[in-house]
Amino acid sequence: MHDAHEVVWDKKKVSEYWDIFGNITPVSPWFSVKASGWLLKEINKIIKDIHQPKEEIRILDMGCGSGEFIDFLRLNTGCKCYGVDISEERVEISRSKFPDVDFSVGSLESTNFKDGEFDVIISTQAIEHLFDDELKTTFDEMHRLLTKKGRVLLTTRFEEDLTTRKRVCPDCHAIFLHSQHMQSFSVSGLSLLLRNSGLETIVSKRSRCRDHVNEFVPRRFKFINRVIYKIFGNYLDKKVGIYLYSISKKIKFG
Repeated sequence: MHDAHEVVWDKKKVSEYWDIFGNITPVSPWFSVKASGWLLKEINKIIKDIHQPKEEIRILDMGCGSGEFIDFLRLNTGCKCYGVDISEERVEISRSKFPDVDFSVGSLESTNFKDGEFDVIISTQAIEHLFDDELKTTFDEMHRLLTKKGRVLLTTRFEEDLTTRKRVCPDCHAIFLHSQHMQSFSVSGLSLLLRNSGLETIVSKRSRCRDHVNEFVPRRFKFINRVIYKIFGNYLDKKVGIYLYSISKKIKFG
């Protein structure tokens, strides 16, 4: 079968992959763009529960990618916004495009921020890219960075089958899973991982992470979309949702 081989990922290869893949136009918009309305509603609920002025609230996007979503949050929440990503090239581009967001280069498991610096930590479609030995240290890092009243919002694929949807490079015949996914999560599995890092799950469930049903009704029928979403939104989440979303807080001891 020629010189076909499975890709063996390492941190350098992951970073270089995202320097390239992260800066091309995707087949469909990035998740944070497609789910921006839904994510904003969830984050606004979290901000309301924190009970402090928005301009004092600090939001960190771990695995911020293009930087587009964290700047969207800055514009729509009025909070202080920060982003960290492993790709130096993407961070450099984000800094030039969105100068009002504080971007830095770093892995999810090791940032240069202070203890308890953030009220809201988000990470959308990022934790499935982690190596096995990075999961615990990443959730430990989220715990370290979070304020006592803070919240962590995560999204990832729901029980993804990592044996399917593989791709092959026509030049070198390397075989790899689409978008460099390496982890798959269930509701209970993710909650256990978070608890082992001192984070208590408030919400964790399967979802489409949408505030509409545009997948089934054309976008131009806005009124029909709103009505159908209110009636069937929860049902569709449970039956066809391909994402898992979780909100957690620090565990209180004593």
